[in-house]
Amino acid sequence: MDKLTEDVKQLIYMNKGVEDQLQLIDHLRQLGVAYHFKEDIKDALWTIYGSMEDVNMLLKDNLQATALMFRLLREHGFAVSEGVFYRFMDEKGNLKAILRHQTEELVSLYEASHLAKEGEHVLEEATNFTTKQLKSLMDGSLEPHLREHAHQVEEDNARRMDKLTEDVKQLIYMKKGIEDQLQLIDYLRQLGVAYHFKEDIKDALWTIYGSMEEVSMLLKDNLHATALMFRLLREHGFAVSEGD
Repeated sequence: MDKLTEDVKQLIYMNKGVEDQLQLIDHLRQLGVAYHFKEDIKDALWTIYGSMEDVNMLLKDNLQATALMFRLLREHGFAVSEGVFYRFMDEKGNLKAILRHQTEELVSLYEASHLAKEGEHVLEEATNFTTKQLKSLMDGSLEPHLREHAHQVEEDNARRMDKLTEDVKQLIYMKKGIEDQLQLIDYLRQLGVAYHFKEDIKDALWTIYGSMEEVSMLLKDNLHATALMFRLLREHGFAVSEGD
């Protein structure tokens, strides 16, 4: 096992094509063994992220690899912009019609588009476009192995989103410290996914707002948490006073 682990680490770091490197990382994820190489994968992705201009030139017309890169970077917490997909759009801001029958590219973009943050219109367009085209292809000429993969991707994404949503909702409502709860809400906002938990966040903030006297006592000497609470309550329409 140690020998195999070392061999895989060497493969991750090898001076190979960016696309091959990305595919290796994704294969490790699919096999469920990526956690063995967490730091090595992070290092490799840092290198890619640190040279995005050069990488984008290398992957210029390669939508499949670009979407894979975007997905892996987003999944590992890198602030990669949806702008990497601009070159695949036409002058009207729509994905180029030529992509309609590029099945593997559609599947890769479909997977990437589900990591959209609020207000990312290119990724919203990508979700709509790929969903429509893949459904059309699945009803027609899509090759069996790609049809099966597309179905699996859709099911996996739905299952993963449902599980993530439930986990986050539980965290929001957990009886934990007020500061931790506020930081979680703010972190969801920073990630651009707070809109998925709009009602849960509102309920949690209502609870805080309804017990301001006790909360103020708990945060008595904590300026950072007090300021965060004030900002979040104000942003969500609560009439919190500067004197609270």
